[in-house]
Amino acid sequence: MDWTIPGTVLKGPREDVEGSIRQIEGLFLAGGMVLSQVSSITGLEAYTIQNWVKRGFLAPPQNKRYDLEQVCRIITINMLKGALPLEKICSMMRYINGDLT
Repeated sequence: MDWTIPGTVLKGPREDVEGSIRQIEGLFLAGGMVLSQVSSITGLEAYTIQNWVKRGFLAPPQNKRYDLEQVCRIITINMLKGALPLEKICSMMRYINGDLT
C-alpha cells in the first residue's frame, strides 16, 4: 500500500521504508539539493524555507545547496508544524541535537 513519506509529498510503499530512504538519498548524489528541489519534495513554498533560514531555524545552504542534514531538519519541522508552534519545534530540536545549525 502506498503512503506519503511524513513531511514530504513523496509516495512510497509502506513495506519498503529502505527504498524510500534510498529515494531521498539519491537526490543528494549531485552534492546537495537546490531550493526548488527541496520545495518540490516537501510541498513547502520556497519563501517558507528561506524564512526558516532567516529566522535561524536551520543553517543557510552552502553554495545554494542544502545537504542531507538540512533537508532532514526541514522535513522534521514540516512534519511537526501542524502539532506545535515553530519556536517549540526548534526548541525541542535544539534540546535533542544541541544546536540547530
